[in-house]
Amino acid sequence: MNPEFFLRRLELYQKLNVKLVQFGGIAADWLVSIGRIDLLEKLLQLIKNKRFKPILICHWTSIVLPICEKELDEVAGYIIPINKLWGLLTLHKTLKTIKNIKKPIIAMKTLGFKSGFVRVFHA
Repeated sequence: MNPEFFLRRLELYQKLNVKLVQFGGIAADWLVSIGRIDLLEKLLQLIKNKRFKPILICHWTSIVLPICEKELDEVAGYIIPINKLWGLLTLHKTLKTIKNIKKPIIAMKTLGFKSGFVRVFHA
């Protein structure tokens, strides 16, 4: 995480009239897992100070989202994977977590399903 690069990128986004900025990714998963959510808060504040809406991207939904929802209350929304094949998590835990989140959620990696997924959703 290079602060100068990040700030230059935010300046470019301002010139392009971008409204939302995503941050986190695998770094968010890792930082939450080692208890360094303070670093995500610093990124969030940099984004907000430049007048963007911060969107947190993470992969370990059922682990990271509840913590970030509690600790990073100024996040405007989340980008998360919703599929049966992703990482250490189960689809059931991910969906249960999503139901408790009030902010917008953007699904990613949705094509990582096995054929049985459609039956699960329609059951």
